[in-house]
Amino acid sequence: MIEAVVGAVTGAPGSPGGVLLGRYDAAGRLEYVGRSTSLGRRRLAAWGGG
Repeated sequence: MIEAVVGAVTGAPGSPGGVLLGRYDAAGRLEYVGRSTSLGRRRLAAWGGG
């Protein structure tokens, strides 16, 4: 497991589809490391969306 920050949310504002994840490099720049799978209804509800 790695620690990452949410750099962006994909999809429409009222119906997000997933998140893009990043980590900060030694120079302090946010670098893309991966993306989530589809968030699904249950996860969206837990995050206050959907």
